[in-house]
Amino acid sequence: MNLIEPCMLAGAAVGAVMGAVLGFASGPLWGTGGLLVGAVLGGLAGPFVFIFLGLLFLTVRFGPRHVLSLFREGPGTRRPPGDA
Repeated sequence: MNLIEPCMLAGAAVGAVMGAVLGFASGPLWGTGGLLVGAVLGGLAGPFVFIFLGLLFLTVRFGPRHVLSLFREGPGTRRPPGDA
């Protein structure tokens, strides 16, 4: 299982609960619709939300320069030996 699959499942679960709770105030059918729509949209938006929260945590923990250096270096790029 990749990292994206648990993020999609967690996003779908959170979205379904939020949609059902917010929709149930208007009636049981709206709650069911909110459950389904929240599960679909939560599964689609969940990974992006978790990536954003992870970058926000890294920014607060290590500072913005560290986070920007993660984007500058990127995967597959290596520094030459002796380069600080």
